[in-house]
Amino acid sequence: MIRSLNIIPLQLFAVAAYCWVVFSFGAGALEHVLLSITLPTTGIVRITVSFVLVQLMMLFLLLELMKAAQTGWVSIANNTLSSLVFIAAFGLFLTVGAFGTATWLLLCSAMLIDGLCGFIIGQIAAKRDFGLGIG
Repeated sequence: MIRSLNIIPLQLFAVAAYCWVVFSFGAGALEHVLLSITLPTTGIVRITVSFVLVQLMMLFLLLELMKAAQTGWVSIANNTLSSLVFIAAFGLFLTVGAFGTATWLLLCSAMLIDGLCGFIIGQIAAKRDFGLGIG
């Protein structure tokens, strides 16, 4: 039961967070400053909602790439669903105004990397596990 939960792509959580922000507060909320830090060089670092969403996606990308080294039907299903999430997300980027932002494009890029790397890493892991890799 719990193993089958690994099928769910973690990107869905970042997608859900983006949708919640945009549909609850509007696309302008992505640029809302959550934290402002003044550096010793008098530079100011502004942490925005958009920045937090991208960092959340990077964390999920790392976890997904770690899951990609597994072999079996769960890994294949996860990679397939990750690819479908990317296709849907990119379709939203092209067709829906609220998703036509640089933040969403970065999230889509991370989804594409996850889908491609998931299949590549999974194939390498399968070759290693079954002793098919030569060279």
